[in-house]
Amino acid sequence: MDGEVVGNENSISPSSSPSPSQILPAIPDREAVDMIDYFQEAMHIMDQGSMIFKLLSEEEKQAFRKAAREKYKPFSNIEGIWHPIYQEECVKINHERAYYRSQAPNL
Repeated sequence: MDGEVVGNENSISPSSSPSPSQILPAIPDREAVDMIDYFQEAMHIMDQGSMIFKLLSEEEKQAFRKAAREKYKPFSNIEGIWHPIYQEECVKINHERAYYRSQAPNL
Protein backbone atom coordinates (compact mmCIF):
# COMPACT_ATOMS: atom_id res chain seq x y z
CA MET A 1 0.00 0.00 0.00
CA ASP A 2 3.00 2.36 -0.18
CA GLY A 3 2.15 5.45 -2.28
CA GLU A 4 -1.33 4.12 -3.06
CA VAL A 5 -4.27 6.48 -2.62
CA VAL A 6 -7.15 4.78 -0.91
CA GLY A 7 -10.64 6.26 -0.82
CA ASN A 8 -14.14 6.13 -2.20
CA GLU A 9 -15.20 6.96 -5.77
CA ASN A 10 -15.30 10.70 -4.93
CA SER A 11 -11.68 10.73 -3.75
CA ILE A 12 -9.29 12.89 -5.72
CA SER A 13 -6.00 11.23 -6.56
CA PRO A 14 -2.88 13.38 -6.65
CA SER A 15 -2.29 12.55 -10.31
CA SER A 16 -5.76 13.42 -11.65
CA SER A 17 -7.77 16.61 -11.91
CA PRO A 18 -10.94 16.71 -9.85
CA SER A 19 -14.26 16.72 -11.65
CA PRO A 20 -16.63 19.64 -10.99
CA SER A 21 -18.95 17.32 -9.04
CA GLN A 22 -16.08 16.55 -6.68
CA ILE A 23 -15.45 20.24 -5.98
CA LEU A 24 -18.83 21.96 -6.27
CA PRO A 25 -22.10 20.88 -4.77
CA ALA A 26 -24.84 19.91 -7.20
CA ILE A 27 -27.27 22.71 -7.97
CA PRO A 28 -30.78 21.63 -8.96
CA ASP A 29 -31.98 23.09 -12.25
CA ARG A 30 -34.67 25.25 -10.63
CA GLU A 31 -32.18 26.66 -8.16
CA ALA A 32 -29.77 27.47 -11.01
CA VAL A 33 -32.52 29.34 -12.88
CA ASP A 34 -33.39 31.28 -9.72
CA MET A 35 -29.72 32.22 -9.31
CA ILE A 36 -29.51 33.49 -12.90
CA ASP A 37 -32.65 35.58 -12.41
CA TYR A 38 -31.25 36.93 -9.17
CA PHE A 39 -27.94 37.96 -10.72
CA GLN A 40 -29.62 39.57 -13.71
CA GLU A 41 -31.78 41.64 -11.40
CA ALA A 42 -28.90 42.42 -9.06
CA MET A 43 -26.58 43.63 -11.81
CA HIS A 44 -29.04 46.07 -13.39
CA ILE A 45 -27.12 46.30 -16.61
CA MET A 46 -27.80 48.19 -19.78
CA ASP A 47 -26.45 47.29 -23.19
CA GLN A 48 -25.15 50.06 -25.42
CA GLY A 49 -23.95 48.56 -28.65
CA SER A 50 -21.31 46.03 -27.76
CA MET A 51 -20.62 47.52 -24.32
CA ILE A 52 -22.50 46.78 -21.12
CA PHE A 53 -22.95 49.43 -18.44
CA LYS A 54 -24.48 49.30 -14.99
CA LEU A 55 -27.87 50.98 -14.62
CA LEU A 56 -27.36 53.76 -12.10
CA SER A 57 -29.59 54.89 -9.28
CA GLU A 58 -30.50 58.60 -9.21
CA GLU A 59 -27.81 59.20 -6.60
CA GLU A 60 -25.19 57.47 -8.75
CA LYS A 61 -26.30 59.46 -11.82
CA GLN A 62 -25.83 62.70 -9.90
CA ALA A 63 -22.38 61.57 -8.77
CA PHE A 64 -21.38 60.76 -12.39
CA ARG A 65 -22.67 64.13 -13.61
CA LYS A 66 -20.81 65.95 -10.85
CA ALA A 67 -17.61 64.04 -11.68
CA ALA A 68 -17.95 65.03 -15.34
CA ARG A 69 -18.41 68.68 -14.35
CA GLU A 70 -15.29 68.53 -12.19
CA LYS A 71 -13.00 66.50 -14.46
CA TYR A 72 -14.01 66.89 -18.11
CA LYS A 73 -12.21 69.58 -20.13
CA PRO A 74 -14.63 71.20 -22.60
CA PHE A 75 -14.22 70.12 -26.23
CA SER A 76 -11.78 67.34 -25.36
CA ASN A 77 -12.38 63.80 -26.59
CA ILE A 78 -15.40 61.95 -25.13
CA GLU A 79 -14.42 58.31 -24.80
CA GLY A 80 -16.91 55.59 -25.75
CA ILE A 81 -15.84 53.47 -22.79
CA TRP A 82 -17.10 56.08 -20.32
CA HIS A 83 -20.52 55.44 -18.82
CA PRO A 84 -23.32 56.91 -21.00
CA ILE A 85 -24.43 59.24 -18.16
CA TYR A 86 -20.90 60.66 -17.93
CA GLN A 87 -20.75 61.03 -21.73
CA GLU A 88 -24.13 62.75 -21.78
CA GLU A 89 -22.94 65.31 -19.24
CA CYS A 90 -19.79 65.94 -21.28
CA VAL A 91 -21.94 66.67 -24.35
CA LYS A 92 -24.03 69.11 -22.27
CA ILE A 93 -20.84 70.85 -21.12
CA ASN A 94 -19.73 71.24 -24.74
CA HIS A 95 -23.13 72.62 -25.79
CA GLU A 96 -23.12 75.11 -22.92
CA ARG A 97 -19.61 76.31 -23.76
CA ALA A 98 -20.43 76.58 -27.46
CA TYR A 99 -23.52 78.67 -26.65
CA TYR A 100 -21.59 80.99 -24.35
CA ARG A 101 -18.84 81.40 -26.96
CA SER A 102 -21.41 82.34 -29.59
CA GLN A 103 -22.89 84.95 -27.26
CA ALA A 104 -19.57 86.58 -26.34
CA PRO A 105 -18.41 88.84 -29.17
CA ASN A 106 -14.66 88.77 -28.51
CA LEU A 107 -13.90 85.20 -27.45
